[in-house]
Amino acid sequence: MSPRKILITHSSSDLYGASKIILQVVELLIANGWQVVFVVSEHGSLVEKLKILRIDVRIINLGVFRKKYLTPLGLVNRFFALSIAVGRLIVLILSQRVTLVYSNTSVVWASGIAAKATRKKHIWHVHEIPFGNKRYIKLTGKMLRWFSSNVIAVSESVKDFWQASLKPNQIVRIYNGVTTVPNIVGTAKGLPVRDSDIIITNVSRIIPYKGHLYFLEVAAELLKLNPNLKFLIVGSSTPGYEAYVNTVTERIEELDLGSHVFMLGQREDVKNILEQSTLLYHSAIEPDPLPTVIFEAQIVGTAVAANNLGGPTEMIVPNKTGLLVDYQNPKNAASSINSLLKDEEKLSQFVKEAKLRLEREFSEAEFDRRMLSLINDTLAGGE
Repeated sequence: MSPRKILITHSSSDLYGASKIILQVVELLIANGWQVVFVVSEHGSLVEKLKILRIDVRIINLGVFRKKYLTPLGLVNRFFALSIAVGRLIVLILSQRVTLVYSNTSVVWASGIAAKATRKKHIWHVHEIPFGNKRYIKLTGKMLRWFSSNVIAVSESVKDFWQASLKPNQIVRIYNGVTTVPNIVGTAKGLPVRDSDIIITNVSRIIPYKGHLYFLEVAAELLKLNPNLKFLIVGSSTPGYEAYVNTVTERIEELDLGSHVFMLGQREDVKNILEQSTLLYHSAIEPDPLPTVIFEAQIVGTAVAANNLGGPTEMIVPNKTGLLVDYQNPKNAASSINSLLKDEEKLSQFVKEAKLRLEREFSEAEFDRRMLSLINDTLAGGE
């Protein structure tokens, strides 16, 4: 009997949260006898990781559909891009005798349409809560409803957001699985800090909703309370948001934070940076579905603070496994963080309790079990 084949599509080739999760899914599928055909729009770090796993990777422009395309010219652009992508995916599904189609992130529409055209079951793994444009939300909701057999939400926040757009029982919440504490070797090189510094780190894409400008406002307030702090911003932007990076840089200068706040760009040693940090502060100002960097910090033993909305409210038990702070008042947020930094016993408690909760409620084994169960149920179910 020949191995079953799955076509997986993904919106980007970076190694941020959604890419890390799809790598985990790929490894799970391989371990369970699946052959994976993986389609992404461009080369990048993710492709290199997939090649190490000897995955059949195809570079096809998937015509990803983001909010910025909801203009007359943008819609024309996406119509042609999606039409070409759907055609190429249909050929791939038929020529490779694909059993199941799997789309990762809600901006990848072409694979769902191709699955419907070829009468293949389709799983859509949704990581986003796209606030701000009602037309985009409505259109994406219809796509999820019409072109997926089952939808996976990465958190209850994501599930609740999309539930009204979908059929009953069409969406299921499966938390991203995390492993136990890995061995971390060495330290991050070239950091502009001293061993005696108290380091507060932010790791995320440099895009507006991640709240870097709010992070800077909180940093400015914190420095009034404790001038011995250093702040690290780790991450890169995405096409179309280059101006925002400049805005963040300019704001650092305006607030006279240049000797305390450092933008490090994309780094390969994020785990080591987190290990050297006193605190991870996740500063999203809109609901962030399930920021995996919180798990990464907890795994390496770094305490976590996050703005009190979205996925972090499911990932953190307030004042037990981490700190949830005000996302509308920088002074209040700074006061809460400063109190935590002065309480070494509480910092240690957060680290200990967070690790225990990770193993209990966000285990890799539970993720694997639920993913395989959903895949089998999807294949067994009717239209």
